[in-house]
Amino acid sequence: MKNFKFINALRMAVLGAALFLSACATRPLIVLDSGHNPVRSSGAISVRGINEVDYNDIFTGELERAFAQAGWQVVMTRKPEEDRSLDERAAIANETAPLVFLSIHHDSTQLENLAEIKTAYQPAYRTKHPIAGSSLHISIDNPHYDDSLRFATLVGEELQAVGRKFNLDHANPSYERPLPLVNADYAIYRHDLLRVLRTTTVPAVLLEVGVIVDIDDEELARNADERQKLISAIVKAADKYRKQTKASWRKK
Repeated sequence: MKNFKFINALRMAVLGAALFLSACATRPLIVLDSGHNPVRSSGAISVRGINEVDYNDIFTGELERAFAQAGWQVVMTRKPEEDRSLDERAAIANETAPLVFLSIHHDSTQLENLAEIKTAYQPAYRTKHPIAGSSLHISIDNPHYDDSLRFATLVGEELQAVGRKFNLDHANPSYERPLPLVNADYAIYRHDLLRVLRTTTVPAVLLEVGVIVDIDDEELARNADERQKLISAIVKAADKYRKQTKASWRKK
């Protein structure tokens, strides 16, 4: 009798594991990358004197939970306390072969647009005039450029639907190296030299959530309700992208 119960329990455990693995195999996979590092290269400094990486980690962590709740498998390139090189991030994406790779950042602007200020944390800058909004970046050197653009466009559409404005500052012709705009409606730029985009072998997009040297946009970035609007829009765009995508880059 004891042997029968043990064998039956073992069968149930194996069946449960098989069902779990089967469910995982059918769930779409996304790799989320929280830009910059807590020690090396912590990114822009906000109008409050807070490092960009802190904003990235908060947003990406909330985005990870939202994707998981929507039925996605999520791989993170790093934990908040970890440092990762750009090559390591790309390698994670290439090895796991997700449906799409999404890198999360928060933006600054050219030094000529900034005034130096003092904060409780460290010297910082704020914009001399409003520069705000989200932007999306892709690289022509990515082997799945068209799919990267398609995902970026869907994200732009959904962000616009929740009232988000877009940042066209990177295309300012007075700058020494303005970025070429692919889609002015959603501020989608060709940012070909971004290593994390051009060395990934899956569709890849970098999202600048907001401009943290702009006092109003930084306030939006700290507002949990506003973040949730943007996060819901991104997940909705990813679901649309998944339904439209026939091919998968996942290794068999």
